[in-house]
Amino acid sequence: MAAQMQRTRDTNKSLTDANRALVAAKENEMATAREEQDQLRQKIQELTTAGEELRRQNQRLGADGQKTQQDLDTAQKISADLSAQLIASRQAGEKSLADLVALQTQAAESEKAADSHNNSVTELTQANAKLETERDGLRRQVESDKEDIARLTLAVRTAEQQRTDATRSSQQNTETLTAQLAQMRRDLDAARTAQTRQAEASATQERERAATLAQLRQDNSALLARLTQAQNTLDQIAAAARLGTPAAAIASGGVVPTRPIPVVSTADNPARLHTVAEGDSLSRISMRYYGTPNRWQEIFQANREALQGSNALRVGMQLRIP
Repeated sequence: MAAQMQRTRDTNKSLTDANRALVAAKENEMATAREEQDQLRQKIQELTTAGEELRRQNQRLGADGQKTQQDLDTAQKISADLSAQLIASRQAGEKSLADLVALQTQAAESEKAADSHNNSVTELTQANAKLETERDGLRRQVESDKEDIARLTLAVRTAEQQRTDATRSSQQNTETLTAQLAQMRRDLDAARTAQTRQAEASATQERERAATLAQLRQDNSALLARLTQAQNTLDQIAAAARLGTPAAAIASGGVVPTRPIPVVSTADNPARLHTVAEGDSLSRISMRYYGTPNRWQEIFQANREALQGSNALRVGMQLRIP
């Protein structure tokens, strides 16, 4: 029973240590999961910030593109005006040449006017060529801006996809960790239930053991009383046998008759020696040698030096029987 109780205690201790280790492991896993979630949130925040920055750059590029288009429209309008002026100038030149043929008297003035007109035409032509060059540059700038806008749009879409994937992965990891935590809690509850049942079984066994021990003590006391009674009966039978009293009378509860003890001179009857055996007492020794347990004091007085009390008998001790 003691070995079984020890094994039960060892089992409870092992279960307790296992529960503590399991709780510690689960807490570590939960802490790791929280750190991973915090890292995912930080990455999502960084991706969101980058996406916002890309949107702002896209808006700025769109505004620059609109401004460039407006400048291009203005340049085209100026070029159209210059073209109209050039046509008008050409028409005026043709009219001047006609007037020059018709009016020879004004040839010098007409030639001067023609030279001046030619210079104006040259300047206008150069200005038109310059405007054409600037318009081509603006067109190339617009194309470059459109390519940048396309790249930024693609980058924004990629960032959005990465954020979506990260959010989905974080949610899946969270659900997996939640399921694992729930399973661990169920396992812990089952272990606690098993431990409680084991403790209840141990308590029941302890109560049964205590009841068994109490019953055994009670039976032992009863057996001891019966053995004492049987020993007293045997002693009475032995004494009766020496005194000639029938054993049936003693067994039926009769009183063993006593006979007077003759006084014997110590010089004629030297003292006897008795070796103490297991279970001996002064009363039992008195019953053996004198036929009555009431003369134990005489044995005690004869052995006062060796005895310190009435219960100080030791196995193997020799007593002098007067």
